Amino acid sequence: MTASLAEKGTIRASSLTGFIDLVDRLGGDSTELLRENGIEPEELDNPDNVLHYSAVAGVIEESACRLQCPDFGLRLAEQQDLMILGQLAIMALNKPTVGSALDTIAQFINYYAAGLIVQLRHGWQPDKVLLELVINTSMENPRQVYELSVGVAYKIMRILSGDTFHANSVLVRTDSPLEQKRYWRFFHAPVALTQEVNGLLFDNGYLDKKIDINNPHLRDLVAHHIGGVVGTPPDSLRYRVETAIRRLLSTHRSTLKNVAQQLGMTPDELSTALQLEPIDFETLRDRIRRERADAYLCEEQIPIDQVAAMLGFDGKHELAEACRRWFDVSPLERRHHLRKQGP
Repeated sequence: MTASLAEKGTIRASSLTGFIDLVDRLGGDSTELLRENGIEPEELDNPDNVLHYSAVAGVIEESACRLQCPDFGLRLAEQQDLMILGQLAIMALNKPTVGSALDTIAQFINYYAAGLIVQLRHGWQPDKVLLELVINTSMENPRQVYELSVGVAYKIMRILSGDTFHANSVLVRTDSPLEQKRYWRFFHAPVALTQEVNGLLFDNGYLDKKIDINNPHLRDLVAHHIGGVVGTPPDSLRYRVETAIRRLLSTHRSTLKNVAQQLGMTPDELSTALQLEPIDFETLRDRIRRERADAYLCEEQIPIDQVAAMLGFDGKHELAEACRRWFDVSPLERRHHLRKQGP
């Protein structure tokens, strides 16, 4: 989901998920297009890498033009889903309702892109809510970026709400040569062009819909994402425990009891099984927190109290104590050190 980025802002490499495959299928040279816009292809290997937003927007618009593909943004959106938000997606999926998940995304969206704003606007129409995406760019007509953004927002709503999600309308700020039937094929809703905002308009009721994290499709999404992060064989106990900890960390529920429940075990059974590995639960959770602390602290736009919340701490004082133990410095000093090292 792309929103309100300053021209010199940054965005995660996950925003180009599916780009190389799409360009190659269309007969283009993805390496050439990326490098012409200041992006090395290897930078896309790690979805957490930080790219300049202007470079990402530029390569998307240039690819559509060079490949004579007027629906390039929609095609790229078809390759993406909620998991481009990384750890933020895990946080959202662990919220009880769609509305609270969207609030979490809006609150912590700077983890995905610096300066990004996503907002819910109530009362846009009676009994409707607008999920608005504001994209500030000096580009004259960034239509592909707009359509990619609302396309991914639509995919995210279908994951959070279920496949029955229906938008009343899709709003896009630019004009377009595409026929409505092309938009309908993607959104199953009318698309209004040359609007004052970009976003999705839908019934208020969706905000109260409960998120079923035990849905097999959602569990597969989470497992696939965390599997790439953890790098541990998916059939091992360690992998399953790490997966559960990462899912529960930002919800303040990453305890032995809750992790055991996620795995269908009692706390005693899990403790015994971990001793046979041998793995200490608290040590494992602490290592994951330390890894994620660096990932969050290197992003200056994420306030320290939000970093603490994302790591499952009860306030920034607990984060400060952990940073002293891990790095022998305060969170702000660790942030300064990481920023000196560069992205």
